[in-house]
Amino acid sequence: VVGDATEWTGGTSETRSVVNAYNLAAVNAIRNTGGNNTYRFIMVPTYAASAVTAAVDDLIIPNDDANCIVSLHMYSPYYFSMDINGTSYWGSDSDKAALDSELDAVYNKFISNGTAVV
Repeated sequence: VVGDATEWTGGTSETRSVVNAYNLAAVNAIRNTGGNNTYRFIMVPTYAASAVTAAVDDLIIPNDDANCIVSLHMYSPYYFSMDINGTSYWGSDSDKAALDSELDAVYNKFISNGTAVV
């Protein structure tokens, strides 16, 4: 759902469900070809590969497959990393708190449960 107004905010429940369905179909197709693909590592993205909490929380690892790796992109804070008219300064207490919050969510959902993240 490229170009949707919610693309950069983690999407909607419906769009996150679509990504989960695509991930499941892709993993099943790869695994069903057999050979090394039975155990191959496969990267699966959240909605828009976003590290936004809603996208992280709603990602379902297909079939609880231990060889799936979560693929994320993090551009926080926006004014520093993406806003063309933004700032070249990073490091305020609020910058650090926001980054810690996003990384904590990723850690708690995936890494602490043995799921790799790239």
